[in-house]
Amino acid sequence: MRALVTGIATLIGIALFGAALFFGLIAGVLLATAITGGHPASTVLWPCALLGFAAGFVVALLVARAVPRFVYALRVASLRRGGTRAMASVVELEERVSSTRRGVSNTRYGMHLRWTDPVSGAVHEHDRVYVVASPQGAPRHFQEEFDRGAKVPVLFHQHHPGRFVVDIPYRPALADMFL
Repeated sequence: MRALVTGIATLIGIALFGAALFFGLIAGVLLATAITGGHPASTVLWPCALLGFAAGFVVALLVARAVPRFVYALRVASLRRGGTRAMASVVELEERVSSTRRGVSNTRYGMHLRWTDPVSGAVHEHDRVYVVASPQGAPRHFQEEFDRGAKVPVLFHQHHPGRFVVDIPYRPALADMFL
């Protein structure tokens, strides 16, 4: 399921990126038309089209970075207003480190959590994945703070406890935002 959600999110991102580039290009052509009074000459058309394309590229990058944060913030705010709060225990914290040639490491933490619903008394066990980038290898602070046995606050909807949010200052991996 995680792979499916990631794949769909990737396709949506590619479509939005392409749309931003296309509309930037169109804006550049319209700018060239406005500058030349309705008949864009090639000396004005190409620079304006490239400028619009570049602007579309910048907008696409900004949107691609902002949308996941915005979606996650909305979800957290919604659950803080109308969700149930419980304290979960970290049953297991799995760490996987991958490095790039530039020396930046991405550490993937898989958190397995267990909590008891304070309303129904049901016990829930679910996973969340967090990706933390660090220039000097795996960041110790995440593992020290959320190691096995740690208590973390979770927010969830009473009818869909699997769609929970761990109320910590880290955002989960993209797929976990939508699961």
